[in-house]
Amino acid sequence: MRFLIFVFLLIASHSWALSTSLNIPTITVSTSGDAFWIAQDVYSHDGAQSAESGLIQDMQRSTIEFYIIGPVQVGYWWKVSSEYAWDRLNFYIDGVFQKSISGEVDWNQQIVNIPPGEHKLSWSYEKDNNLSFGLDRAWLDEITFSFSSDVSRISIAGNLFPSFAVAYTLAAPDSIMLLNDVDLQEDVTTTKDQTITLQGGYDRSFASRSEVNSIIQGVVTIEQGTIIFDGVTIR
Repeated sequence: MRFLIFVFLLIASHSWALSTSLNIPTITVSTSGDAFWIAQDVYSHDGAQSAESGLIQDMQRSTIEFYIIGPVQVGYWWKVSSEYAWDRLNFYIDGVFQKSISGEVDWNQQIVNIPPGEHKLSWSYEKDNNLSFGLDRAWLDEITFSFSSDVSRISIAGNLFPSFAVAYTLAAPDSIMLLNDVDLQEDVTTTKDQTITLQGGYDRSFASRSEVNSIIQGVVTIEQGTIIFDGVTIR
């Protein structure tokens, strides 16, 4: 039992380190394949940390991934040092190939639009059946999320979100979610052991608060944690 607990804590610690290295500490990041990605500070775009692919052999892969709820625009920086055209850093959405880089490619940013719903984003360093060039590694850094202001219903510290589900996924403990005067038409469920405040009655630019409550038209289910309602009516 102690061994299993140790393994669980080790995996959780590794996931948190990867999340932090990618600047998304509230997202659960996992790694798989023939060698795991690691957090390191030798190569990074932001001068802090980045995630680096594991050491793999021919015909092997090293993958890093997480889930996100759309619609959302995702930005990320990537870099690779590999055999050109054959050993690649590939990007996938829900297991479907999107784009890749190979050879000696320095840090560059990519922007991708994620459609509504839950989606898995994966980056996988994959080798062919022979030869190695360069450092034989890939790197990922500075993942960002942005949402269109015209569909935003919630604001957290100036960051806009289209729904509670998306905001909750990215919210840090003790976050205050500001709700505007457009009805939030979705079920609200909490699954993390943390406190969240829903503070309603803001205008559509979240600039000022009125005496009118924000409306949640859905079922509120608290599986874990605490929600504090302020200026919110549930229907």
